Amino acid sequence: LQASMPKLEYIACHICSRDREETLQPGFFVRNTAAQLAVQSVWYRRALELDTNALASLSTSRCGKNPLKSLWRGIIVPLVRAERMAEEAKHAKPTSGGGRTPRRVQIIVIDALSLADDA
Repeated sequence: LQASMPKLEYIACHICSRDREETLQPGFFVRNTAAQLAVQSVWYRRALELDTNALASLSTSRCGKNPLKSLWRGIIVPLVRAERMAEEAKHAKPTSGGGRTPRRVQIIVIDALSLADDA
């Protein structure tokens, strides 16, 4: 039963706060989340290194002009690629002990997002 339980991985957190105006800005959210992902996930970082367009989409100016596109191009697409890269690496080397590797569930926590609507 435990082998089927997913492994939970906290990979990023963003908290909107009225006291910190920048936290209410979508572009800041994108850049903040990407920075945390790059620290927490070697696969995400590698995916960004291999995709200069994704990395460029995380610039301050691009995130400010089109945060949704930056979110997609700089976070979602590299996360998907990172997952594929991790899967390929997992299949390339045998697991120790002959057991199955537990499923992973990666978590990005976003709190108080409704405050951004009020800004």
